[in-house]
Amino acid sequence: MLAEGFPVSLGVIVGIVVAVTCAFALSMPMFHSPIDSTMLGSPKAPHYAVSKVRNVFADYGIPLRYKSHPAPGVVVLGVTPPPYADTALTVTLPASGGFEAHYAGANARVRARLAAAAAALRR
Repeated sequence: MLAEGFPVSLGVIVGIVVAVTCAFALSMPMFHSPIDSTMLGSPKAPHYAVSKVRNVFADYGIPLRYKSHPAPGVVVLGVTPPPYADTALTVTLPASGGFEAHYAGANARVRARLAAAAAALRR
């Protein structure tokens, strides 16, 4: 009678010991990544100074001579004076950072220069 309950009791005790050992082992910090979602926020877009943007684009043959402020915190640089046509080459610098270069014209050389200048500015 005593031998009948012994294997069950032994199985329960071994199960409890294994569960506690696993809980302890998995709670150790060396098994967890030091980087979590709170540390990995979305990166902020870099802020570009107007003078740097003008210099980089001028190096690629795009003189951004004109500057306007269509909204608070937004600077638009252009090759032609404002108001800008839909096809005009403009570079928008929002206050939140980053930049947006826009050209809807048909000149392939201007498109290539714009792409090269934008890539150089992002470096």
